[in-house]
Amino acid sequence: MSLKPPKKSDCQKKWMERRRDSGRLILPEYHLILSEGKQTEPNYFQALQKHIAQKLGPNDRGQISLLVSEKPIPLKDMFKEAEAYLRLHPAKPIKHIWLVYDKDEVKPDLFNAAVHECRKRTKGGGPTYHALWSNECIELWFLLHFIPLDACIPRKQYFDKLSELLGRPYQKNDPGFFESLLPLLPNARQRAKTLRNRYKGADCAKMCPCTTVYELFDKLAPYI
Repeated sequence: MSLKPPKKSDCQKKWMERRRDSGRLILPEYHLILSEGKQTEPNYFQALQKHIAQKLGPNDRGQISLLVSEKPIPLKDMFKEAEAYLRLHPAKPIKHIWLVYDKDEVKPDLFNAAVHECRKRTKGGGPTYHALWSNECIELWFLLHFIPLDACIPRKQYFDKLSELLGRPYQKNDPGFFESLLPLLPNARQRAKTLRNRYKGADCAKMCPCTTVYELFDKLAPYI
């Protein structure tokens, strides 16, 4: 299996020791994030993990456990990979599993089926599954940090607009991208929610532009 579990930091080890004290409420629990991306999504969410660890410091009361794949995980394989991770690491208190994927060229049936499967598995007990999808691509989430957008545009236009707003070419593997966007995060969260609320009753594959990446940041807002 092409998955590599994250190494425990000293902060994580101390956090796990403090979990034995049942009188203290410790949040968030471990979060497992799987994505299709080769560079953009892993870099972005690894930077989120690092930011939270640095902000909370040695007395942290929670930690994201980010699973990084050595190669992209196709949407059709994400649930299988999540199950394999849970099976191989039964001691990990995984409470939330986030599946990050783009509409792009994914067939509508598969795109929507992943959303329904997350809901089904969550109702069945165990970890809560979340579908963090973007239609057309995660660059919509990045763009919403700067401007509102209510038109479905081709993928390349997201890259062009980001380059224009950044004042430099948009690089999918930019290691400092997360930190550069962080001050604008409240804008992105609000604009993404506004877009999502426009599509009451529509199936997800037809919601364009739209992204649910804000749900992760809503969940972790107290720690960012």
